[in-house]
Amino acid sequence: QVVSNSRVRGVNSKAEVSLAEFRVSAVKAITNVQLVGECNSESRTQIYQVLLDCLEDYSTDSRGDIGSYVREAAMSSLQKCNHFVISRGHPIINLTFTHDLKLKLLRGFLQQSLEKIDRTRQVALEAVHALVHSDLQLDDHDLLKRAVPYLAVLLPKTDKEREGVAKYMVDSGEEYLQNVEYNNPNNLFPRALVLLTSPTYIDSVIRGLVVSIGGLTESLVKASSAAFIDYLTENDGR
Repeated sequence: QVVSNSRVRGVNSKAEVSLAEFRVSAVKAITNVQLVGECNSESRTQIYQVLLDCLEDYSTDSRGDIGSYVREAAMSSLQKCNHFVISRGHPIINLTFTHDLKLKLLRGFLQQSLEKIDRTRQVALEAVHALVHSDLQLDDHDLLKRAVPYLAVLLPKTDKEREGVAKYMVDSGEEYLQNVEYNNPNNLFPRALVLLTSPTYIDSVIRGLVVSIGGLTESLVKASSAAFIDYLTENDGR
């Protein structure tokens, strides 16, 4: 009942576009139902669906895309819910992470990770990173790992931290983008566009890409457009 009422009156009430802050608070409250309360499978499914619906909130007012705050809150909450479920182990993982849910999560996160707002992309990339480098079995998993290398999203800030992580990456054989911010459009788009070869994720990648190519920030438009043109050129005739 709490989830149902929140969904109708708060999170998805797009007519109340001035109440973005309220919807963000509703997202956090719904998340706490799962993290604090004991949810059955049906309630957990409802919570995930409500949060996934929030990724479609593109409400605007005089401040611009205020729906981005709701989308970011939803992605952060979904990440917390994912961590909570995974930490509980089997059989709750199998009951929760159905093939359909994993696809919805990844598709939603991937689209947001390629859109025009830097802050939103960072939240989305961290959410994608956590899923891709978890123990969950995902469609086109190897391709996802190429698009989102391990720890590249969470690049350490200090020299000491970078040295420690770099040594770990060398020892483990994982890829590591040293001294590179993955969220920088010039680094992000060329890597992420490898997912255009995946029938599973191509629609989500295209949706996010279109938003960036049609954006107002010159550097973002140039980086996303150049990456897309390069991809088309390299894959011409395939």
